[in-house]
Amino acid sequence: LERDHVKLNGEVMAMKKFEEKVLGLLSKKVSETEKTVAVRCGPTVPYNRWMNVTAAIENAGGTITLMRKVQ
Repeated sequence: LERDHVKLNGEVMAMKKFEEKVLGLLSKKVSETEKTVAVRCGPTVPYNRWMNVTAAIENAGGTITLMRKVQ
């Protein structure tokens, strides 16, 4: 997740397409472990973008885990 775009598995996409893809992917998963979505967020991402993306994941049945860049 970046300030001006969202990626899913490395593919940059519009928010609507992201929502559709996440829903499609998560609808095929059975266990809670399979429904875990790792989110990596850039430091300049606006709060409303973060909320929109995480809401899309949760609405699709996903559970969010945060990825942190280790230095």
